[in-house]
Amino acid sequence: QFASYRQSEGFVFEFGCRRILLTGDFILLMNFPDLAKLLEARIAVIADHGFRDRDPEAHLEALKSVSEAIRSWHEAHRSVIDGNLNHFLTGASYQKALLYLESGTRRPCGE
Repeated sequence: QFASYRQSEGFVFEFGCRRILLTGDFILLMNFPDLAKLLEARIAVIADHGFRDRDPEAHLEALKSVSEAIRSWHEAHRSVIDGNLNHFLTGASYQKALLYLESGTRRPCGE
């Protein structure tokens, strides 16, 4: 499967689930390690049931803090991310956003 369409900053070529943004002579890859660390931190806070059980209020504050950091990152970088990543961050689909950053692909619809 192959499709292409124009974005304001270049052409997007879609090969199945992979997207590559061409801008002039350059290929722009979605590479945002700072966002990936924030997304991983949020997943770690959610998974820390011991922390939640010991101090529910502090656990909730930690979750709010990292979630706000993700929202702030999104707002600051909205103009340089592609539509998929923007969609995931806007909808707070943070695990999907992390998967997209790590693999460059999105899961097939319905999964």
